[in-house]
Amino acid sequence: MKKTFTLLIGFLVFNFINAQQKDTSKITVSVSAKFPKGMDGWSEFLWTHIDNDRVIRKLPKELTKDGFYQELVVRFTILKDGTIGNIIFEDSVHKVIQDEVLHALNRSPKWQPATKNNQPVEYIFRQSLLFKSH
Repeated sequence: MKKTFTLLIGFLVFNFINAQQKDTSKITVSVSAKFPKGMDGWSEFLWTHIDNDRVIRKLPKELTKDGFYQELVVRFTILKDGTIGNIIFEDSVHKVIQDEVLHALNRSPKWQPATKNNQPVEYIFRQSLLFKSH
């Protein structure tokens, strides 16, 4: 029976942060960070840059023989220059999945940075992902 591997992409509530504040308190921004082609473009980017077949081939067979299910949340900062930095996995994930997600995030084009008072500010983004095989 052929196994399929699915990546489902979901979005969590965005958190805003001004990196200049040492206590990392949440702040509001005038304009949120934006992916160049919007949220649909971000979903498409993740879908096309996370190689599901490579992930499933690299996972140990004992993890996938009866199906595989992994939810995770990755948090990263859209820096003032629009690049992605400070990537943190909020959940424990297999290194194969972690490497694939990191590879994709590191290939992201620059975002339009968030602004407050017409000045770029850092913006924390949380992305949920679900990996699943049948």
